[in-house]
Amino acid sequence: MAQFLLAPKKYESKTTPSIDYFIGSCYAYVGDKARALKYFERVVTNKNSSQEGEKSQLWIQKLNRKLNVGVVFISPSNKGITEANFQNSIMSALSKNNLYNFVLMPETSSSLGADKSSTFQKFLEEQNKNNISVIIYLSQDYSTRKFAVGELGKGDVADQIRLQISSKIYSTKKKSLINSFEKVFENSSIINANINSISNQNISRYSRMLIPELISLGIL
Repeated sequence: MAQFLLAPKKYESKTTPSIDYFIGSCYAYVGDKARALKYFERVVTNKNSSQEGEKSQLWIQKLNRKLNVGVVFISPSNKGITEANFQNSIMSALSKNNLYNFVLMPETSSSLGADKSSTFQKFLEEQNKNNISVIIYLSQDYSTRKFAVGELGKGDVADQIRLQISSKIYSTKKKSLINSFEKVFENSSIINANINSISNQNISRYSRMLIPELISLGIL
């Protein structure tokens, strides 16, 4: 994702249809709708009939429609980050985007069916009729362990935090899994009060990574 963030600044002082389209694409792929539209509209406004002009028009149409994305949280098998805190942190971070409308969906037997089961296939079909384009299944695995900091274990005692967040992304139209995305965060702290803060920061980081992931799959 870093290349998409850095590339526009290198070319922003130059103006050609190709460069404007390139910059707009970079901003689109990191979920910056306002800046992306600015450059795509510049290409179209200049009445450019080139391939960049046609592709810019398509981008504008995609960016101006908000797709509904369902989010299902899988109950954690272990204790750690509470389910409510995990859900709230994820949904809060996702709601700040302006490309998708994220809809919290309940964890039910039909929504958690096996990929090829008729019950799950029917569930995906029903959600497609409800204008839900994609469903993301999110799960977490959280653990901490204490270890001594300092020579021969005589120093402070720190907490090592391990948070693994996984997501499976299903297309309701194709009724199939289209991608899975997993990230492991490992941190340590000698201050107990920092543990929740660190975990929340990592949850927010993962949420922000989901937007480019959806865009890279062509889900717009």
